[in-house]
Amino acid sequence: MRRNVLAIGLITLLIGVTIISISSIRVPDPLHSTSTMFKGKIDNKSRTILVLNDVQKGKNISLSVIPYNSFDLINIKIINPKGTLMF
Repeated sequence: MRRNVLAIGLITLLIGVTIISISSIRVPDPLHSTSTMFKGKIDNKSRTILVLNDVQKGKNISLSVIPYNSFDLINIKIINPKGTLMF
């Protein structure tokens, strides 16, 4: 009888740990993209701040800059609100 109670307790504990570990797995959100046009001048000697309002906490940021009528390459740095360089 004690073995049955012990076995049932261990099985219940194992099922509980399994449920908790599976429920803690984070599933990424579907790809979210937005397109914005900056109306101003960006060159290698100037600094410009673009504010992204809908970025979710803990999500990766991908930024593509295509200069209008230009093939110049622009160095891009992405900085989060705490001032940490991200790219």
